[in-house]
Amino acid sequence: MITTKRGDGYGLAAGVLAALLPLGAAWSETPDRAQALAGIEAAEAARQRADSVGGEWRDTAAMIARARELAEAGRYPDAIELADQAKRQGELGYDQALGEQNADFPAYVLDRSR
Repeated sequence: MITTKRGDGYGLAAGVLAALLPLGAAWSETPDRAQALAGIEAAEAARQRADSVGGEWRDTAAMIARARELAEAGRYPDAIELADQAKRQGELGYDQALGEQNADFPAYVLDRSR
């Protein structure tokens, strides 16, 4: 255990941190297949939700398909990044469609079209 001469408890905290440090090595920070597939599933769910209200964006499905290809090729970080982008598009598409459900053209546009 690491101690200090101050006796203020920092030695104990440093000792606890030093003891836990090797445990961090057991936690993998490298994305794996399961993480990539979970990200792809979340993106697909967001895409389907957006589609249910007519808000699916043009490239979302293609992005998900590409993320699947990257995961199959073992390029998990790239697959996760692309799946996250597709998921965000699904979320934004859903929100956009709901926001525009009862939208109409402003009066000045309608007046000009008559």
